[in-house]
Amino acid sequence: MDSPLPDPAAQPPPPRTHVPRAERRLRAYLQPGEALLAWTHGWVSRDGRLTRVFAARTLDYLVVTNHRCFIFTTGFFTRRPGRCVYDTPLDRLVVTEREAKRGRHLRIASTDHRPLLLDMRGSARGNAFAERLLAQTAREIATDPVESE
Repeated sequence: MDSPLPDPAAQPPPPRTHVPRAERRLRAYLQPGEALLAWTHGWVSRDGRLTRVFAARTLDYLVVTNHRCFIFTTGFFTRRPGRCVYDTPLDRLVVTEREAKRGRHLRIASTDHRPLLLDMRGSARGNAFAERLLAQTAREIATDPVESE
């Protein structure tokens, strides 16, 4: 006896993966062909003396794609990504990690801008962003051979 084929309408739809609203909004800012590799919230300040005292203490959105690093401001009331305030190709960045008491602390230097400090929480999203940014900007340091006379 033939068994009846299952009715496709009776089967539950495949589970949808939940994409946070902030991530959907961040993806909308990207250009075609750019893939969002990692994003997180972080505090941004200029590198210099007394930055911990005088820096703004609002969380911004930090985004790394396959080609660029972005920083988006956070809306005051909505807490959603606002306008892009930093957009630099990854090949122009030099990223170093500094020691932090909590979370991750990165220094971003570029030939186009003054160095910035990024402070992130020690969450999984913050750690993934830091690791991805460090991996995307890692370069071999070329040393000139010293001529001996």
